[in-house]
Amino acid sequence: MFIYKYVLKIGMQDDVVIYKGTIFRDGFRCKIGKGTIIGDDNLIDARGGLTIGSNCNLSSEVRIWTGQHDLQSEDFAFESAPVTIGNRCWISSNTIILPGVTIGNGCVIACGAIVTKDCDEYGVYAGIPAKKIGSRNKDLAYTFDGGHDWLL
Repeated sequence: MFIYKYVLKIGMQDDVVIYKGTIFRDGFRCKIGKGTIIGDDNLIDARGGLTIGSNCNLSSEVRIWTGQHDLQSEDFAFESAPVTIGNRCWISSNTIILPGVTIGNGCVIACGAIVTKDCDEYGVYAGIPAKKIGSRNKDLAYTFDGGHDWLL
């Protein structure tokens, strides 16, 4: 956690947990809220700006992209757009979030989904591309305290 916060300059609030194998691109452009948990082997691209809210859970092998190439560009130009993830979101394993997406508070993104457009608060999204398949309880009150198994 020391390296993420003080060497890579990731803007982390208290009680953030980042498990092994997570790669940050331009981590100094990333802000992570209090009590958020980031699982194993994620790729977090913050080149275009990234905000992750408080008490979120990013499962393993999540890919968040804020930059991509313009396939119509003569010189394959790089373009970027910020990604915002609200509070108390659950981003399940093997999901991909593309540049410019905003995921509202309390959202759940199901395993393997590819998020190409904004997601409404407390929505449950699944599929390729991700579509709303349900709603989540709006009275969420849980918090994560930063506790974890140091041996994992």
